[in-house]
Formats: sequence, structure tokens, C-alpha cells
Amino acid sequence: MSEKKTEQTGSTQRSVFFDRVFNLLLACLLIIPALLVVGMFYAVHLMVKKDSRTSFFYSGVRLGRNRKPFAMHKIRTLRIDSGFEEMGEILQPDTRRELPLGKLLRDSRLDELPQLWNVIRGDMNLVGPRPLRPMVYEHLRQELSNCDSRFRVKPGMTGYAQFLTPSHTPKRIRFAIDNYYINQGPRPWRDLFLIIWTIREVFRKAIQNLSRRVITRWKIFRNRGHGVEQRQMTRYRSKHIWIQLTDVDFSDHKQPAIKIYDINPRAVSFISTRELQRKEMLYFYLVGCKECETGVKKKARCGGYVYKTHSARNGTRYVVFYEPLSPRHRYLVDHYVLRQTVA
Repeated sequence: MSEKKTEQTGSTQRSVFFDRVFNLLLACLLIIPALLVVGMFYAVHLMVKKDSRTSFFYSGVRLGRNRKPFAMHKIRTLRIDSGFEEMGEILQPDTRRELPLGKLLRDSRLDELPQLWNVIRGDMNLVGPRPLRPMVYEHLRQELSNCDSRFRVKPGMTGYAQFLTPSHTPKRIRFAIDNYYINQGPRPWRDLFLIIWTIREVFRKAIQNLSRRVITRWKIFRNRGHGVEQRQMTRYRSKHIWIQLTDVDFSDHKQPAIKIYDINPRAVSFISTRELQRKEMLYFYLVGCKECETGVKKKARCGGYVYKTHSARNGTRYVVFYEPLSPRHRYLVDHYVLRQTVA
């Protein structure tokens, strides 16, 4: 019996040793291109920096293996006074607390590149359950019985729960997936596949989001200087047109639809209590219907920027120059929002 226990202990030690070597070698290989990407964003940060208190990096306390706390590093995407890092609270969708390029970094997960240093230090692995804040853990342990199983291994930069489920999946399901793979033990080839998939997804989302921002901004600014032409355009004040603000991926469907005040083929005006800044880039749906009696509504994806703001009795009136994001969405705007005849 004692010989069997000794054999199992030796096997576990070898497994931990090879797992550590595997993560260390891959992290050392990945940190060189990561430094180039981080350096590029740091240069942009210095150029657009408005607040001298805003640091580029952010360190937050997370729980590692055996619930041991450690400092996890990220690129800062929110302002210092946002309260997100310190309190661990979820921001409301209408709060405007992102730093320049903060949303791009967060959506593409490029803000997590500094965690490669945590992997080299031995606080994290490349693959494993995502680390939890102490406050979040204290809350979840009262609701989920399988919460403590994840602390048998080191947390990871990416995990199987992220690979197999969308971001809005309940914690209960994600924890069950993580625990399943934890019980199977480390498997380097399977982990290597997940790392390659994660790298592909990170850069795919970064390129997609950045190109969408650049193309949309170019289209909109191309039409600037048409002030006289704008005023001569036909204006529509239908009660059956709405605007619904969202994010760059058009994945936020929680924002309420707002009745538009005025619209023409290049600009839209609406009143909102949400605080927007001049020249701020926006992504939104224009919602309209051709036969409103039937209740059939169509959504057109658009991008734009705030051109003017005016004080109103029940909020702020915004004038936004907009551009549909594809020929199909231009058709939807013309046919269902502006209700023009399309040949």
C-alpha cells in the first residue's frame, strides 16, 4: 500500500514538473511578440493620455492555486475613478468610463497579454480556469457547490469554459466544464490546441474591431463638409423610427430603443439621458418598419459620431452623423427607416 502511494506521489510530482516546463517554455516564446503589441499600445497611450494619474498597467488581486492570492497584471482599460477594479462591480452599459482604445483592448482580450508575466512567475498557467477576485469568490461559494474544485490547479489565461461557451453562459455551467477538465489532468497536446485557438481568436477580433472602426470613421468623415447639402435633404419625422445604441460587436441588446427626433439620409437626431461626448464614435441599430400595422420591424447596423449636442427638457439632444455598415444595411435604412422607394 505504501509503495502504491509513493508511486502515485512520484507520478504527480513529475506531472507538475513537466506542466511547469511546458507553460514556462511557451510563455517565453509568446512574450516577445506580446511585448511588441503592448509597446505599440503603450505608444498610443502616451499620445492620447489626458490624465497624468492614469497608468498604463493595472494590477488586481486574484485567487490562485489553493486560494493563494497573487497580483494579476492587465492593461488598464477603465479610468482610475471608475471603481471597477477596486470594488469588483459590474459597470452599467451606459457608463462612459473607458480609456481611449479601452473597449478595443477588452473586446479582443489584448488587455490580458501582461498575464504572460504571471505565467513566467508561476502564479498562472496558460490554460486553466479563469482566476477569481476574492469578493466574487465569497459571493459564488454560497451559491455554487463546485466552486472550490478550481483551486486544485493554477488559474489560466484561457480555459476550456471560454472555448466551449459564449461569454454570457451562467457560472454554474462554466465551473462544471472547468472541473471536468481539471479531473482529467494536464494534457499538453490538448492544451497546445487551445492556446493556438486563443491566439487566433484574439488577433481575429482585434483586426476585425480595428478595421471596422477605421472604415466607419473614414466613411463618416468623408461626408463631412456637406452642411448645406444636409439641410437641403428630405427630413423624416416618423413616429415609427427608433435608435438602439449598442457596442462595436453589436452584441449588447439590453439598451432601450429610443424614438428619434429627426432623421435624414446622413444624420439622425434623438434625445437621451445617456452622456455622450462630441466626436465620440457610436454603434447602433436604426429600427424601422415598412408596414408598421403588421408589426414587422427591421434593424440596420450603423456607425457614427456625435456632431452636436443641445440641452433638452428631458435629457440631451444629440445630432449624429451616421453610415450604414454594409450595402445590405443601407438598403434596410432606405427601405424600412426612411421608407424610400428602392428600384
